[in-house]
Amino acid sequence: MGQLVEVILKSRPHPEHGYRACLGLMRLGRQYGNERLRGACARALAIGSPTHRSVGAILQSGLDRLVQDS
Repeated sequence: MGQLVEVILKSRPHPEHGYRACLGLMRLGRQYGNERLRGACARALAIGSPTHRSVGAILQSGLDRLVQDS
């Protein structure tokens, strides 16, 4: 998750703009659990879509539980 947070903060002109997205990731962790959140963050980074929205969609659809062929 740390790597995704870093990417989100660096992708904004000012890091403060990314704080809300990072807080949203923390909410997802409380909702789905930290293990699933880590899997979803890794998947979002692997597919090149490091956003809060992507992580939420991955968790919602259960794609974090699928084995990735890399």
